[in-house]
Amino acid sequence: LRYASAALDVADITDAEKAKALYRRALAEIGLKDEDAAQKDLEEANRLVPNDAAVVKELAVVKKAAAERAKKEKAAYSKFFS
Repeated sequence: LRYASAALDVADITDAEKAKALYRRALAEIGLKDEDAAQKDLEEANRLVPNDAAVVKELAVVKKAAAERAKKEKAAYSKFFS
């Protein structure tokens, strides 16, 4: 996570290189269970380099995981108010 963030701070970085650093940082964030930050980085990477297969695939996985987490939270909280 630290190295990918440092790579983003390099001057004169191309969009492709920035997208790669964002992708790598998102993978680290996924490993740290921070799906929201990972989704944000992957969406930015997808904006910089549209239709990159790895970015699109990982973005779909993160969105699915976030939806499942929200579904579990909703089910857990519904028991509190019933």
